[in-house]
Amino acid sequence: MSDIVTIAIHTGLKKWLPLLENSLKSFLICNTYPNVELMIIESGQNQDVRDWLKNLDFYSYVNFDGSKTTIKPHQSVKIQKTLLFPNFEDPQSGIFSKKSAPYIQSLELAFQKAQGKYFTYMAEDHQFIPVGDVISNYIKILETLGADRHIIPFLTTQRYKLAKKNNAFQGP
Repeated sequence: MSDIVTIAIHTGLKKWLPLLENSLKSFLICNTYPNVELMIIESGQNQDVRDWLKNLDFYSYVNFDGSKTTIKPHQSVKIQKTLLFPNFEDPQSGIFSKKSAPYIQSLELAFQKAQGKYFTYMAEDHQFIPVGDVISNYIKILETLGADRHIIPFLTTQRYKLAKKNNAFQGP
């Protein structure tokens, strides 16, 4: 059996839900790596989104609007669903603010809870998953370079994400 790979996807603002749906459906259709933990972190306290995620079945995908699809993973793919619903507060006011839904705090939480030997993290606006077993290729590269010292993400980070105040990150 192959090692579990955790793919954590963060979402917070309900207006970006169509992007999350597209990202998930793209992954389900295109991925052939056999052992994945799909972790979805919803940090915006959107209860209807959280309810949909709780009921979401990757093997019988139903859109947020209730419409049914024929989308499902490849037959050889096992996907474990993990949901995280953190309720972060603004450190200065102690009040939750959707404007400061903390992407980096969600990353740290996801990393702590991940069950996979390998881990990657992305926002819901990552849309284009390559077809095939790209994950195995990433694992081979990580093993060559040293998995304890390198990360190979599935995406590039757009400059606007780095410039957003709530994405500020002081490295280790």
